[in-house]
This record gives sequence, C-alpha cells and structure tokens, in this order.
Amino acid sequence: MIQISVNNSLHDIKADACIRDLVEQLGYSGEALLGVALNQIFIPKKDWKTTHLKAQDQVDLLKPVSGG
Repeated sequence: MIQISVNNSLHDIKADACIRDLVEQLGYSGEALLGVALNQIFIPKKDWKTTHLKAQDQVDLLKPVSGG
C-alpha cells in the first residue's frame, strides 16, 4: 500500500494503482464528468488507465460547476 493525497485528504491505495483504479475506489466509476489533476497537472480521461500513482502524489478530483 502507498499513501497519496486526494483533495487534501490522505488515502491508502494499492502500490500499482492507476488513476482509473483510484476513481473507481472512491466511488466515481459512473461519473461521466470528472476532471483529475495529478501533482497540479491535468490528466485527460484517456490517460487514466496508463497513469500510475506513486507514494506522496497529490490528486485533485474536480467536478464541473454550472452557473454564471
């Protein structure tokens, strides 16, 4: 297990986890609109399966907000 920060909260995940694994672990598997930043760099959804997480990574999950 490794520890990462998700939206400023510590989480333990398996050592070989990718962003897609994390998103599913956190219950967002059906979430069509979700942005992910890894260490302050936006990761396109097409790269979630191939972008693996490391200990101490900082992940920000961003949901769109509507309004004017």
